[in-house]
Amino acid sequence: MKINKPEWVSHGESPIYSIHVRPNNSRLATGGADSKVKIWNMQCVVDENVPGPKMMWAGAHHNGAVNCVRWSPCGTYLATCSDDRTVAVLKFAGKFDYVPLGQKEANPETWEVYRQFQGHENDVLHCAWNGTGSMLASSGVDNFIFVWTLESQAPIKRLTANGMVKGVAWDPIGKYLAAQATGGEEKSANLWRIRDWQLEMKSTVPFNGAPDETMFLRLCWSPDGQQLATTNAFLKNKPVAALLDRGTGDAANGGAWENSTNMKGWTAPVTVAAYHPRLLYRNDQLDLVCALGGVEGKLVL
Repeated sequence: MKINKPEWVSHGESPIYSIHVRPNNSRLATGGADSKVKIWNMQCVVDENVPGPKMMWAGAHHNGAVNCVRWSPCGTYLATCSDDRTVAVLKFAGKFDYVPLGQKEANPETWEVYRQFQGHENDVLHCAWNGTGSMLASSGVDNFIFVWTLESQAPIKRLTANGMVKGVAWDPIGKYLAAQATGGEEKSANLWRIRDWQLEMKSTVPFNGAPDETMFLRLCWSPDGQQLATTNAFLKNKPVAALLDRGTGDAANGGAWENSTNMKGWTAPVTVAAYHPRLLYRNDQLDLVCALGGVEGKLVL
């Protein structure tokens, strides 16, 4: 495995809160505490000797820290969300070569705000597209999850959790929307059925005793939809990432989401889980790879 850390992918002195690679691997999007979204040339990220501009675009369409950036499955749109309580969807608007006011470098590309959604009452912490790109979920400090479509400025659904919703994830099979929430002493992973938006499962046991100070809780489904990797779990006074196994049918019909596996070895909370988007073939069998990151600043595969 080769790990490259391009120092020039930066938001100056401000921390980067989110990164996401475009599905065709051509662009890297970043969002940071400086209220900016930046789009980078992935060819240069992979190989710094590739000629051409490294940063393709930088914009400040938000008035607060940008907490999450997510490309749509088709790669046409880039969703961003911010402390300014809004969710924006960007779309490519052409190639130009100009220096925006307040910047030192030219923008080889232009990305415009295609949609801007309002409805959250406080900071928006996370956003995620469903598998087809037809719906976009956003979650925040106001305890709400909004579900949006590009056809309307109004949300098609508003869900309420037991506390601040710090992460959302769509089931790749298309049946559920998952979220992690923190509400005082109760911390939970929740599943809503997409067909009727009813809460099917609420898991609290893996998160008993977990700390409150985590800013994000970015959970992730395995590509086959059989596991949900949750963050900020706690086992015997040690931080872990808890895997919830998919049940069969609705909970009322005997389905279960058991915490059968925990990924250990942490001294501080796990805040991000990300599966490789494909099943990998290793040792003559299909396998899953999950990347985990946390407060202690290390990456574990």
